[in-house]
Amino acid sequence: MLDDFWERVTVKTEVVLEYDGKKLLDLETANLLEAIDSYGSILTAAKSLGLPYSKAWEKISKVEKILGEKIVERKRGGSGGGGTTLTKDGKRLLEYYKQIVASHGPGNYQIAAKPIEAENSYLVTGSHDIVLELLLGELRRRQGFKVDVHWIGSSGGLASLMLGDSVLASTHLYDPKTGKYNIPFLQNYWLDARGVVIRGYQRELVIAFPRRAGFGSLEEILASILQGRVKIVNRNLGSGTRVIFDYVLAKKCSDLGREWSQCLGAIKGYSDEVNTHIAVAKRIVSGKADVGVTLRCVSDFYRLESIHLVWEFFDFVTLKNLVGSRFVRSFISLVSSEKLGDMLGRFSGYRLHRDTGEIIYP
Repeated sequence: MLDDFWERVTVKTEVVLEYDGKKLLDLETANLLEAIDSYGSILTAAKSLGLPYSKAWEKISKVEKILGEKIVERKRGGSGGGGTTLTKDGKRLLEYYKQIVASHGPGNYQIAAKPIEAENSYLVTGSHDIVLELLLGELRRRQGFKVDVHWIGSSGGLASLMLGDSVLASTHLYDPKTGKYNIPFLQNYWLDARGVVIRGYQRELVIAFPRRAGFGSLEEILASILQGRVKIVNRNLGSGTRVIFDYVLAKKCSDLGREWSQCLGAIKGYSDEVNTHIAVAKRIVSGKADVGVTLRCVSDFYRLESIHLVWEFFDFVTLKNLVGSRFVRSFISLVSSEKLGDMLGRFSGYRLHRDTGEIIYP
């Protein structure tokens, strides 16, 4: 059976760069950087490689988190408002990878991106939400829009909008300095002069835990977390949930008269990050974590106990030059309609606000 084995087998090797023992760059990520540099767009680069947009963002974010440096940035200027390019560090990293690969033999590195045809679809990015899924589904069914959705977190959504990839971003970022949601973060992504914020709805965040835990108050849970008596499951950096959870923990730490660095060292599971509310609940149900922040509706669905944390604003951001487009106008009309109230009524921990559907910025 193996008579022709040696004729049919080929051996391929892949160069992987590690940084402080962490996987930094492999062939797929290098191809992504090469395609971004070629196309000037993360979206186009991802499509050319057959990568989900969310996976492309995940790869970029991972490298930037390990290095502590940006490898992708937005180019300003031009009639189209610029595009996406590699930073100086990004280019240096890619060139170094290619040099290492070349030293292991010619032909081991090649760009895998393929030319793609333009698609008439609308990209929505940002923080995941069940009701938003229903809203976009309604636009697909009733009005025939082709909508591509990628859940890359609130910060990722704003970054994608800034880069010109997406037309709408969902976000729920809290700013402790102003006590406001979302609007203060526009300037971080050069959207303060270009962005438009549409008021969405409110969602209830809770700290969830198994029924056997028997916590009686928020103060009790926070003290247990900071003293290392329970293990948490955390949300990913850049998510709105992570921002509010860090704020609440840091405030409680300060109230106890301790430095945040001291408290941080005592928190069990702080580096155990997941990307969705459902993943938080699953960690708790499986016993891999004791507590975590998630949505009220998710906690109820998984039959966990919970204690109220905050009612947050889940808003939508687009660009000024897109407000008059058929897609954005249709989305705003849907958010302003009675249908949204019907959708929210299906789930616990959701409610309308008096400004729902209104443009609240600028």
